[in-house]
Amino acid sequence: MTNDVEPIPESESGVGVWVLVPTPAAGDRISTTLADRYATRDTQIIVVDEPPSEVLPRLRARVGGAPLGFVAVDEVAALDALSHGADEVLVWPALDDRAIQGFFDRTRLRASLRRGQEQNRAAMVHAEKLSALGTLVAGVAHEINNPLMALQLSIEACMSLMTPLTNVVHELNVWSNRGWGATPEQVQMLYDLALTGAPRVEGRQLLEEMLVASTAIGSS
Repeated sequence: MTNDVEPIPESESGVGVWVLVPTPAAGDRISTTLADRYATRDTQIIVVDEPPSEVLPRLRARVGGAPLGFVAVDEVAALDALSHGADEVLVWPALDDRAIQGFFDRTRLRASLRRGQEQNRAAMVHAEKLSALGTLVAGVAHEINNPLMALQLSIEACMSLMTPLTNVVHELNVWSNRGWGATPEQVQMLYDLALTGAPRVEGRQLLEEMLVASTAIGSS
């Protein structure tokens, strides 16, 4: 772990968690608290004196999806940090070591959920393309009496549409194995993540296409 008062590095893709703090004293306290509980070699603590609206977008652009926590001097700065790219915030001074540890845990957890949502948005776009392609090919396959191709494409589309649910199951397993509780906000985040799949009617349409294609194959 490092406690750095220098300008933000141009590229630190290997850093696991980024924590921005308002003072060197805050950085020292957080570093000491986390060192007692975590393997924090890949954690970067940086002292900043810029507003969250200025420093966070710049850092987020450089570190991509890495977990990013912000230690704020007051509630106003905390809300500003959340709206400009921080995964989690901690209003300083912290109540105790448990508050600091909880802040660190939530930063990593929410970054994981955010990355899952981003991946699933991309998967949803891909699934929509597969669905459109599957519908097109199903029509063509019907004309050329080749339902096997329609069935294969429909299966691929269904697998893509199930990605959000499998990611939610993975996150729940992680929480359970580590003994973490879930706040209402975290439950809502998982619910929203699950909804990034295709609408129910589209999934039913794909299953119907698969049934038609498999029936045609069976009767051929």
